[in-house]
Amino acid sequence: MLTPHEFSTLLLVAHAPQHVDCFSPDFDALVAQSFVELVSDTPGEAPHPALTLQGCGLLARIGVDTSRHPSTGVQGASREVRRLAARSAARQCETISRRSPLFANEARYT
Repeated sequence: MLTPHEFSTLLLVAHAPQHVDCFSPDFDALVAQSFVELVSDTPGEAPHPALTLQGCGLLARIGVDTSRHPSTGVQGASREVRRLAARSAARQCETISRRSPLFANEARYT
């Protein structure tokens, strides 16, 4: 689960990557969870933050459209790739929620 600061950093990477502090603990946590990465478009260029397919999928799952933003690491990725990433993130969220003790308690009352 993401903290509010990690979530806001994820949104910042999607919409304004030039303002992201790549040395913050929140950014490091997102890299560790494979939601963002540092990419370089050409050799010798300073790397910049970008969303991974998992990051795009997570944002797509909550309704954030990342297809128009050039900051994603999946630039030029087809609509099908983004759709599959969103579906994968949705399955992952569903699996996590089924394992949650809270979900198990709710199932008893239905």
